[in-house]
Amino acid sequence: MKQFKYPDERLAVFTLLGLLFIFFLVISLLQEGTYGGADDISHYNISRNAFQYPWLILDLWGKPVFTMLSAPFAKFGLEGVIIFNIITGLFTCYLIYLTARIMQYKDAWLSILFICFAPMYTVMIVTGMTEILFGFALVFAAYLVFKKKIIFSSVVISFLPFIRNEGIIIIPVYLIAYIFFKKWKAIPFLLSGIVLFSLIGSLYYNDLLWIIHQWPYGDTSGIYGSGSIFYYVSNAPRILGIPLIILFIIGLIYHLNLLRDGTGMK
Repeated sequence: MKQFKYPDERLAVFTLLGLLFIFFLVISLLQEGTYGGADDISHYNISRNAFQYPWLILDLWGKPVFTMLSAPFAKFGLEGVIIFNIITGLFTCYLIYLTARIMQYKDAWLSILFICFAPMYTVMIVTGMTEILFGFALVFAAYLVFKKKIIFSSVVISFLPFIRNEGIIIIPVYLIAYIFFKKWKAIPFLLSGIVLFSLIGSLYYNDLLWIIHQWPYGDTSGIYGSGSIFYYVSNAPRILGIPLIILFIIGLIYHLNLLRDGTGMK
């Protein structure tokens, strides 16, 4: 495979990321309100007041990791939190680019555009919501796996529930993967975040199991409603965008053919 001219390509990638930062910053300044709505404002208020009221860092609805990282930016207003998300989102794109390079994909820089201009990502990156940081953590963990830093990746995964509570679902996925690939040493580190926050929170709540007792989501069907298990499939055009869907289908067919021919297993 033809080698990349990495120094030249890296300069082009940094230039692209810089232009995208300006692009999203302008959008954030011109928009009236944000897509996040009331949740957006609530996250901002929690982050802004975290230094004055440290117990807010332990607010599980506010998401402790997001609150800690965004709090310095929140001192500059909601726009500060949005800038935090823009930086985080673009850094996520850079990690995806590096991962694509590790996988020896040609024109890996295109992955940055595919991510930034996926409809939902374009909308969410100029909000103060937690989804962007959650995406960063997921990508960072995967990147570390490709870099053979399995234990470090396990630690990152362990903090996902404190960026978005749904992250608790991801931990068993990595557990199964570690068992399958016999990465026994990494398994205990999947509890790192839970153990750390359990100990820290117990000092305030006097309850070592405070994460369970303070969990903000019980039966939330009355708030969020319910829907089809195929919701994300049926809404893929407005979440991922038509171009990414087409590329996904082409890639899926291509790799299925490799598996059928047996070349994909070599």
